[in-house]
Amino acid sequence: MNYIVFDLEWNQPVDGKSSKDRKLLFEIIEIGAVKLDEDGHKIAEFSETIKPQVYSKLNYHIQKMLGISMNELKRSGTFPQVYKRFLKWCGDDVIFCTWGTQDLTELQRNMNYYKLEPLSSGPLMFYNIQSIYSDLIGGEDKAYNLEAAVDSLGLQKDIPFHRAYADAYYTAKIMTLMNK
Repeated sequence: MNYIVFDLEWNQPVDGKSSKDRKLLFEIIEIGAVKLDEDGHKIAEFSETIKPQVYSKLNYHIQKMLGISMNELKRSGTFPQVYKRFLKWCGDDVIFCTWGTQDLTELQRNMNYYKLEPLSSGPLMFYNIQSIYSDLIGGEDKAYNLEAAVDSLGLQKDIPFHRAYADAYYTAKIMTLMNK
């Protein structure tokens, strides 16, 4: 069994407004992941950007936070292509892990939008590392920011935050440290 620690980045409408008429409010534009073995050792990495199909413009705040351009994204595969490569990369007998639950929710929404196969044929094995971290430090129901958790644990910041692979990388580092 392996752990798939993943993170997503997504685009949203340029106007930033939510609407019930929108079929997909958050369009995934990047998947980053780290695969850990049962002992918490990193055995593989996954990082791909995704060519937008729903929103033709990149939200200004998303572009600024990620430091990514629409031209870079246009050279990428579509969500169905990247998602299928991601699933193949994950392999069988895995437990998914994320910092919080929103990435898993948005992944499922994007999968439904494109009518893609689910992550699992049965119940999805999933760990919310943010919640586990909060419980371990006695934070009760407080949702800790990933960078604040990295700082509080004294972990080295060797790559910038707010890209999918980077956030998966830091989540995996926290997870590995908690398992010691």
